[in-house]
Amino acid sequence: MKGSSPKTRATSSGPEDALRANPKETDRPRASTMVDLDDPIQVHLLTETALFDSRRYEILSEEEVDDLKKQCQSMAQRIEKTRANLAVQIKRTPIGSQASNRDSAEQADLERQATERRCDELATELWNLERRIMEPQRRLLEHTAAILQLTHKGSSKKQQQSSVPVLNGMPGSPESLYTYSNGRSSMDIDFQTPIEIPLKSPIREQTNKLREEADRLKQENDQLKAQSDAFGLEVDALRRETSDNEREISDLERKLETLNSSLRDVIVKFNPSKNSNFPDTISAVRQEQEQGQSRSRSVDEEASTAIAMAQAEGRLDALNNQITDLLLGGGGELELDDRISYLQYSLRVVEAELMQAVDRANNSARSAPSGGDDQRVLRELWDMVQDGFSELRRQREDRNKIRQEKGLEDDEDEMAISKLTEHKAVLKRQIKQQRELNNKSSGEKDIELQNKDAEIERRILEARNKEDELQSKLVELSATEAVLASKDAELLDLDKKVFDLEEKLSDLNMELSEARSTSSGTQAANPEELEAKDRRVRELEAELVEMQQILEKSRGDASQTQGMLVSALRDLDTLEEKTTKLAALETSSKDLESRLNMTEASRSELQTRMDEIDGKIETLEELDGKQREIKEKNDVLDSLNMMVVELKTELTIAQAELDGAYGSRAERAADVAAIKSNDQVNELHTQIDTLKTELDQTLKQLEDITRETITAEREKLEIEGRLDDTIAARATLEAEIEELRQRLDAEVLGSREKINKLQEELDTQRLKAVPTGEGGASRPGAGASMLSEQFRATMREERKKFQEDLREEQSRRRKLEEELTRLRKAAGPGKSPSARNRRPGQLGDRDLPLLSPSPYEFDATATNGNEQPDTLNTLTVMARYPVSFLSPILA
Repeated sequence: MKGSSPKTRATSSGPEDALRANPKETDRPRASTMVDLDDPIQVHLLTETALFDSRRYEILSEEEVDDLKKQCQSMAQRIEKTRANLAVQIKRTPIGSQASNRDSAEQADLERQATERRCDELATELWNLERRIMEPQRRLLEHTAAILQLTHKGSSKKQQQSSVPVLNGMPGSPESLYTYSNGRSSMDIDFQTPIEIPLKSPIREQTNKLREEADRLKQENDQLKAQSDAFGLEVDALRRETSDNEREISDLERKLETLNSSLRDVIVKFNPSKNSNFPDTISAVRQEQEQGQSRSRSVDEEASTAIAMAQAEGRLDALNNQITDLLLGGGGELELDDRISYLQYSLRVVEAELMQAVDRANNSARSAPSGGDDQRVLRELWDMVQDGFSELRRQREDRNKIRQEKGLEDDEDEMAISKLTEHKAVLKRQIKQQRELNNKSSGEKDIELQNKDAEIERRILEARNKEDELQSKLVELSATEAVLASKDAELLDLDKKVFDLEEKLSDLNMELSEARSTSSGTQAANPEELEAKDRRVRELEAELVEMQQILEKSRGDASQTQGMLVSALRDLDTLEEKTTKLAALETSSKDLESRLNMTEASRSELQTRMDEIDGKIETLEELDGKQREIKEKNDVLDSLNMMVVELKTELTIAQAELDGAYGSRAERAADVAAIKSNDQVNELHTQIDTLKTELDQTLKQLEDITRETITAEREKLEIEGRLDDTIAARATLEAEIEELRQRLDAEVLGSREKINKLQEELDTQRLKAVPTGEGGASRPGAGASMLSEQFRATMREERKKFQEDLREEQSRRRKLEEELTRLRKAAGPGKSPSARNRRPGQLGDRDLPLLSPSPYEFDATATNGNEQPDTLNTLTVMARYPVSFLSPILA
């Protein structure tokens, strides 16, 4: 059969001889005796021919090379096995017929024909296998030749000896061809030929199934380990975010303390005598600023007062000059007596005219006491409001510029951000508790729960204390508004008094000037009238001095009250903004309390489920132990199968050698029949009994192994059922977490709507008109109410625009979440083999999505173990909230 085995010729130049020839290797087998490898010219020509012929050969990838190697190795094993079986069958072929009777000759002939037929079948199978192995070997050889042709280059000696002249572009000697060596061979066999289970083994199919199931369970175990690692990374990210949230809470507390101190300062300013016992919390810088502002206001008020006094004195001088010209022009041509009588008549006429002017002024003042002043005050107030808004806008722009220079985002809508941060912190605390409880003992869990309860109670107490403080501050704010209203009324009264005093002062100046002119014109007249006029002049001068003092005092009080009113209005605007923030804080504290109650309810539920998950994790650990046991049993089974194969092979060889040495079965039967009972027969019977006993023991061992394999299969199916139950429980828990997340989102939206309604109500209360005037007159300041309505409409439009932007951001977030779920399902591993036996509509462990992070988590952090989920988590967080919400968190 040596001539019929192409494998013998093929393997002579097989993978182990595929290296390039080297003349130094004397022990290398030669492909032909006519090749002289010591001749460099012949080797050079052969190399050029090989390189030219291998130009069009196909270069394969590493995977294709490995597949072809595996095919060659499996076919080589089958060829060797077929060749061994063929050799055994040839040995078992009967040499000749030594039987005497006809029946034994026919039986021997039948056995010979069967053996020959079996040999022919084995020879045909061997020839087919050797022909089939030629194709992968050819492809591997072509791949090796193509790679060598592609990577072939000149020797380094050629570069070192570049000074040697080159003849027609060819080197002087092809010695450089042998200095390049490539030790890589794509046809090297990595391992020895193992002994496999025969093709007709009764338990080979079961063993293959067990191996497949064991491999599948190993893959699932690796996936569970990867998920646990991802969960650990998420827990670390949550811890970092918790520390960030604590820092934000401390910042919020500092803001509240600043707000309390400013509110305390305002209360002390409005009533220093009553609230003098309040502690002083104003810093030195703020005191210096306020002192500078008060000095500048006092300087401005003194300047305006001086200007007003100069204008009044100018008007008085002009009136005195007019009266003097009138008197002189009327009596220039008369005698002294006539002039005196004309003067007296003129004084009476002037007095009457003055009385009428005073009456008209009083009537007009009573009919419209403060119309013009109210309009002026309202205009001043509106200008102050506009200045305040422009100042706030300027400060906000400066702060945004500073933050942009530092590389930070805008920090608008701080209250909404703090509220969302609190909600996110609550959810992350729940997830953190749920995940950390899996890795702790029961005692540590109890201690941690007690600590969490104490922390929650402490936060509830802090929230209630802050709520009480807010209530007290709101009461103080209402008292401050009442004080402002009273100050406003006092200011109006002072304005009216100042106006009356100015009129009286002008009248007294007129009378004084008339008296002086009269006294200058009647010095030579009656001395009694002169004395009376002098007394009248002195009285008028005294009244004038008194009126000027009263006027100065009234102006001082008015300027002081005006300054207090301006500062109070500014503080009122600040207080209104702070009241809005306080109302939002109050709402968030109530919401936090309700969330805490819900957290208490859900924590017990999560604790129960965590216990169930712990039990299932123990079940999975038991499953892992069973898998190891199955692997050990598989190894034992493989070793026993190999022993059985070896024993069968040795038995077949021994039987063939026995047949060749002692003849066929018929011949041996004839010999045994001819031999009577003797010692040899007894020994043969003893050997036969021993072999039967060994065979029975081997069969019993095989049955025990089969029984253990069936038991292991049963246990494996049981464990798979438990694993499916565990995966179903995990899916249920994920669905409940998703439902809780959606409910929290809905509650967040509802809280936003409530905040908007409260904001509208607060704007309505804040922008109410000034109370009605004296005597039940109609409410003045219709222009101010119109401006207030316009302001409210503008704020309402801005709020609606903000709500629309928020809805758009939420719709984008939902779309990105759907895309995230789809990508995770697409990136997940394939279905397990048990999914093929699943009923339609039943979910398996591969059909369930992985536990996605909380909607309020941001991966910021790149915490999921690979690059793709990290990018998707970042997109989810950025799409879930507006950029203005995420800017402090990203900062």
